[in-house]
Amino acid sequence: MDTNSKLTRSSEEEECETRLKSKVQNALDTYEEEFIRIVPVDELVEPLKSKGILSSREVTDIKNLIHEDDKATKLLSILRDKRYNSDFLTFCQLLEKNSVIAVQKLGEKLLKQAACVI
Repeated sequence: MDTNSKLTRSSEEEECETRLKSKVQNALDTYEEEFIRIVPVDELVEPLKSKGILSSREVTDIKNLIHEDDKATKLLSILRDKRYNSDFLTFCQLLEKNSVIAVQKLGEKLLKQAACVI
């Protein structure tokens, strides 16, 4: 593969990643209210930390918040603005594995809205 092919492929991959990021942000925006109401943040922060999606500092910041909706809003902000698309997929998979059906369904809806094939 010549240098131009590598550059073209890299540009194509970057463009695809950007389009997917936009879809992920749209999915999170679409389901923002449901996310804040349903996501069991306290159950998810440690698994998200162990998967490298949240830092120790972010976990501490989230845990220090008093209200559940504030915790969910903080997590939503991190996922929307600061993480890779693959992190979104991992997050949705954690939701789908949750024991609560409403949480599982939210994970499915987020993936469907983002048309995730990561």
